[in-house]
Amino acid sequence: MPDAKMTRQLKLYYYLIHSEYHGPDELMPLFDYPNVRMMQRDLKDLRDSGLFADIRLDRKKKNYILSDEYGEICTNTGKRRLEHLVRLQRLGIIITEFEPTDDGKLSKYEDDLEGYKDDMEIYKNDPEGYIEQWGDKPVKPEPMNFFDVKKAYSQLFPDSSERTKQRDFQELREAGYFIEYRRDLKAYVIIDEMMPEEY
Repeated sequence: MPDAKMTRQLKLYYYLIHSEYHGPDELMPLFDYPNVRMMQRDLKDLRDSGLFADIRLDRKKKNYILSDEYGEICTNTGKRRLEHLVRLQRLGIIITEFEPTDDGKLSKYEDDLEGYKDDMEIYKNDPEGYIEQWGDKPVKPEPMNFFDVKKAYSQLFPDSSERTKQRDFQELREAGYFIEYRRDLKAYVIIDEMMPEEY
């Protein structure tokens, strides 16, 4: 089933900023575009949303040249499209500015926490025996530093409501960018799975 428009454009944006070669020959099959016109419309939306100040095709190299600066949202358009562009910009900025959680560090931290909990159970049942064997009571692992999602979102989008934030996170999840609050860690975890499998 083809991706919804927003999901497709977010995946396209992610690919553009993480790849070196992204011309029509790469984009057309990678995103299953039925025709060049749809691909060009998606690129136009990315530019008009302000995520890129400019996007142009280097015909000699057959590669799109992307500006490395944000542009301005195109306001000279219909209400419905403008709403789409505003949201596309916001979601794209999240993808660009937020820092995904390091999988390796997260796995180690979770293992260390689990080991600590197991050791505490043993210690509670037989503190003297535990200390005799290990020399001291269990030491809780140092907290892992997680990217402050709540603070970053509030600073980037001060006028957005909690409901808007949750809708944004749901839209990003559908595109493969997972922002989840983990109660056991008391922090948001960001898992990035947006790069196409074929890449």
